[in-house]
Amino acid sequence: MRRILWVLPLLFILTGCPGTTDEEELEALITEDLAHILLPDFPSGEEGDTVMPETKDYIWVFWYREPDPGRHERYLDIDVEGDSASVIITRELWGTFHRFPVDTIPFVRESLEDVPKDLHDKATRYAIFKRTGDPKHRKGWELFALSGIDVKSQDTLTVRVDSFRVEASNLDTTIKDPLFLWNKDNLLTLSPSDTVTLTVYASDEAMLFLHTRGPEPGTHRRFLIHKIEPGVFQGVWVTAPDTGIHHVAIDAIRYETIWDDEYPYDSNAWLLPYRVE
Repeated sequence: MRRILWVLPLLFILTGCPGTTDEEELEALITEDLAHILLPDFPSGEEGDTVMPETKDYIWVFWYREPDPGRHERYLDIDVEGDSASVIITRELWGTFHRFPVDTIPFVRESLEDVPKDLHDKATRYAIFKRTGDPKHRKGWELFALSGIDVKSQDTLTVRVDSFRVEASNLDTTIKDPLFLWNKDNLLTLSPSDTVTLTVYASDEAMLFLHTRGPEPGTHRRFLIHKIEPGVFQGVWVTAPDTGIHHVAIDAIRYETIWDDEYPYDSNAWLLPYRVE
């Protein structure tokens, strides 16, 4: 097994050279050719999003995550056995959880004060590769299966996502493990711009958010998933309008992380890959 550590910015990787190893070709395949699938952005949120509290300490809190680009590490554990390779992808980042509490209405946005918290997350994903392609490209390695992504706060972790149900026009299924390995050709498949109902089972002390891409490539949307009973949250989202592999994120954040000035950052998020066709 080979363990590879990157500290961003990444070093330039030569690919396709006659003397490269299987591990080097897999490394390049993951970080270059398939980075848009295997290394999606973590849930961040946008400053303009707001949520309503259940207490009267604040009226609103604007919040978003800001990763520190100088403190982002990626690890690959690559295990090659013949024409099959298993990979564990670990990503670790540090940054800031920005909070802008509002205690009076009306308010002037420019006058809001940031009351931030330190952020430290670690994400895990599994992938399987098979040597089934053109031997002249990446020594024939191709992506065969991939898991979702499990993101956990590292300094304080008291909340968790237990499972969630996906209901759409063409399927009804429950996801119980973010690291379940999906055959690349048998991912959850949804129609473009389809309306999906999510029912999430998670810690009752958490607030739940859904992160998905916006109507245009490169845009991001975040929605509150409302609690319908203790530990059960439900919301609706719309799938990406274009075909291909995309991700949707279920983001559980401890209530006090958002609303209490002193409580630390505390979060668990699942990123689910799905196909639109």
